Amino acid sequence: MEEIGIDISEQYPKGLKTYMGKMGFNYSIIVCARAEKDCPKTFPGVGTRLVWVFDDPRGENVPEDKQLEKFRQIRDEIEQKILDWLEQPEAELARLKDDRERERRERLEAVRREAANRGASFVAASIASSTPTRYPARWAACAS
Repeated sequence: MEEIGIDISEQYPKGLKTYMGKMGFNYSIIVCARAEKDCPKTFPGVGTRLVWVFDDPRGENVPEDKQLEKFRQIRDEIEQKILDWLEQPEAELARLKDDRERERRERLEAVRREAANRGASFVAASIASSTPTRYPARWAACAS
């Protein structure tokens, strides 16, 4: 960061607990896959949560001698993403809204499928248990 004129020598990673209850944020921006996977999806005092996952500069597939260059690449990608977002925040928010709506529809469809499967199993079990003995055994097998 010093290469581009930003002094972060006094900075260190801080969890949201450092800020919870002390201040609110309009946005929380997740930039790494591990945080997206492991961190809570909602935080008190945070308005909108954005997820911009970037490659890990220290990732398994990055040789040690290429890590500095990878850090520079990711730093520049993050800067560009922020600049693009600041230029047109409504585009990112519209995409976020669309993603959330798609996820909501997928959850609803999964619930419907599960309910239909439970209903089909219940009906099949009811039919099988009420199949009169005068019917051939193969009919009972078809009902289950």
